[in-house]
Amino acid sequence: MSHEPADLSTNENPLGPSPAVKLAVAREARRVHRYPARDDSALRTALASHHGRDLTPDHFFAGSSASEILAFLARAAFAPGDEGIVCSPTFPVYAHTMAHQDARLVDVPLDPATAVHDGDRILAAITPRTRLIYICNPGNPTGVVLPAADFRALLDRVPPGVVVVADEVYYQYVAADFPDTIEQILAGRDVVIVHSFSKGYGMAGLRLGYGIARPDLVRRFGRFRLTYHLSAIAQAAGVAALTDQGHVEKTVALTRDGRRFLAVELDRLGIRYWPSEANFVLIAPAAPEAALARLAADGIQVRPVEGPGRVACLRISIGRPDMNRRVIDALAQETA
Repeated sequence: MSHEPADLSTNENPLGPSPAVKLAVAREARRVHRYPARDDSALRTALASHHGRDLTPDHFFAGSSASEILAFLARAAFAPGDEGIVCSPTFPVYAHTMAHQDARLVDVPLDPATAVHDGDRILAAITPRTRLIYICNPGNPTGVVLPAADFRALLDRVPPGVVVVADEVYYQYVAADFPDTIEQILAGRDVVIVHSFSKGYGMAGLRLGYGIARPDLVRRFGRFRLTYHLSAIAQAAGVAALTDQGHVEKTVALTRDGRRFLAVELDRLGIRYWPSEANFVLIAPAAPEAALARLAADGIQVRPVEGPGRVACLRISIGRPDMNRRVIDALAQETA
């Protein structure tokens, strides 16, 4: 029996964007002959209102995706020979943006069994050339969360001037203990939060992300933005998305139901996985390359995660219930 292709490789929102976003996109499409606003003040004002907690528009800077925010950070932070700390396996854009600045990547791998960050080893890796520490939370590709107490303990010991990048693009899906990173920013810490409209808001194709930080850090890291740096459609869509948190709640509920389903079924099949708080799950089948081929044969595209010279794990985005069932059915055939 053939199925329609199911792309579960890029952690997209299976519900798509909010109806409010679609209306905003259609409205702005009629005016694309006009330049957008010179800056993103309307979006930043909407973000400040959405997050509240005494944050102002000056605490935000936006870009064309979270990846562009990470590029801004690297351009502002690194001179050739400076260092940034990452904890592999993690989001590859950290390494790419560091390489563009001729910065040195210092890897402090996650615990291979639990995929948790090792705060002591991160701190031991800091040198006078360290500029940024990247904490992907929940982790990508693991989905594992660094708990609030561990995050605070790390911040308490990071030397002044070393900025912690809290990449939280999957934060909306978290049901576990999670850091209140905004509280750390309001307390004056050297922290930059990275958020995205691609995941919970279902706007991956519009490319919109933002950072949150102390206003002085916003001025430092956001200074590479160009005039008209965001399209009118992206800005209008971002503002509209913030008005429909009900759509995000539906997305999160669907995702958490899918996570629970996959956990139960993976346990039944005896397939190892990491407890995810994101909209994907990382699995380690006994024969990962064969499992990848079986999924592909059933029209299911997932993301292979490389180990030493080979595919070691598979990252599977959580989709609609029918898609999740197809994943389990394909994996069951491979383990039979």
